[in-house]
Amino acid sequence: MSPTRDSMNRPAPGGGGFVLSLDLELMWGHAGDPRAHEKMAVVLAGRMAVPPLLDLLAKHEAHATWAAVGLLFHETRESLFDALPVFRPSYGDPSLASYTNLCDVGPDEASDPFHFGMALLELIRQTPGQEIASHTFSQYYCLEAPFDHIAFDADLAAAVKSAAALGLAMRTLVFPRNQICREAVEICVRHGFDIVRGQGGGWYDRPASRGGDMAVKRAARLARSFFAFDGTGPERIGRYGPATNVPASRMLLPVGQAVGPMIMRQARTIVADMRRAAEKGEIYHLWFHPNAFGTETEANLAILDILLAEAGRLGAEYGWPSLNMAEAADLHTPALPPVTDIEEFA
Repeated sequence: MSPTRDSMNRPAPGGGGFVLSLDLELMWGHAGDPRAHEKMAVVLAGRMAVPPLLDLLAKHEAHATWAAVGLLFHETRESLFDALPVFRPSYGDPSLASYTNLCDVGPDEASDPFHFGMALLELIRQTPGQEIASHTFSQYYCLEAPFDHIAFDADLAAAVKSAAALGLAMRTLVFPRNQICREAVEICVRHGFDIVRGQGGGWYDRPASRGGDMAVKRAARLARSFFAFDGTGPERIGRYGPATNVPASRMLLPVGQAVGPMIMRQARTIVADMRRAAEKGEIYHLWFHPNAFGTETEANLAILDILLAEAGRLGAEYGWPSLNMAEAADLHTPALPPVTDIEEFA
């Protein structure tokens, strides 16, 4: 009998906490978007939002994981091109590959702040409690058929090498578009990534390719952002194959995608979910894209300020700490069941 999701995610004693992760992509997050060049101003504004984001995290002593695309770990075109892997993904839609956009890369970070991120990574590294993690090297989509083991292995090798050149040894990996699968996780572990961000507990959160992410699932995710109709949100840390899974609870929708009273409705729903997680001694894992703060930056920072302040209150009331993904995994891993030949849960 295959193990259930609950049996694979047994609660750890004394566990729980507020976990925050951010997917740092800049322009590499727009591969395959025919209107990508129209979004350059927003991406630049999102980059400029990173310093005040870090200031806000420091103000609340909030820890976070920044999952950065490996292509950002460079400051010159020459360095970036030297790091490119020989084996590359062969998606059914070739435009999804970041490599199709290499012609847009400028000579260095000063002239091209859209494709390089060394300065941002240094700011993140200097801020207490922040973890730099991988978002794969090339924004690799593991569920866009066919999945190529050799290309994904080469992609992670390039990510590890690029980080090592900066003196970084990464342990955590966040899959772009949350396209996680057991085969990919096993390759991650071979490259030293023993922590991953799995999907939340709702049926609408299950990993899927772009074509498999049906409209009904997207509608359910959107509705769940505003209304707590199914009890999801608090999560348990467990295993995803041989890796520790720190599952996502909710994506924070930015001001712009949700407006007016719905933004505050989302904040109230998240706060209620956080309180349930704190009361149960479980984690609440919020994530978002810094790119999304490129519009309505002040309003988005104000919403995050509310949520971080609430996390601080819950920490004082319940001993519910603020954690990055590696810290959350390390608190729970000793209590997790040993790794066995288990099936992927979804």
